[in-house]
Amino acid sequence: MTHYLLKKYTFRKDHYDGINALYRLSAVMSLESTSNESSITEQIQQLILTVKTWSVVPNEIVVFPNRAELHWYTIGFQMSMNQEQYLNLIQQFLSFLNNIPEMDVQFLERCLIEDPERLVWSVPNQMINFLPEFTSECFGLKGQEIKVLILNERLEVVA
Repeated sequence: MTHYLLKKYTFRKDHYDGINALYRLSAVMSLESTSNESSITEQIQQLILTVKTWSVVPNEIVVFPNRAELHWYTIGFQMSMNQEQYLNLIQQFLSFLNNIPEMDVQFLERCLIEDPERLVWSVPNQMINFLPEFTSECFGLKGQEIKVLILNERLEVVA
């Protein structure tokens, strides 16, 4: 079965090879541009309060001058065994993002080309979930504090 996501995004095959574990899924949202530090702080505080109400809470928020990236890391070891399973997981994540009310949160496709989690190579199969879903059982935080990183400088890298 051909999945429509194949036409839109570039994927690393080692994300669904049954050898490597998944690392994270990511999203991005715009922030109101302002030089007023208290306004930025208010935006971040409101964002934190909002994301804590979501069914799957991101582990990390990275704040740039004009945007915030949200990252959901895996809980334990999550492994996709094939392409269709991986695409279904991405579709679940996209549906989650599309159902966030009153915020324009977009998929950050860079997470599809990041290095996978290779520590899984040294753990027994009993510690690996071979049927990952985008739920609070497989991704995000459970009772911990969200890590917030504020990057005031614009960094650009050309490779």
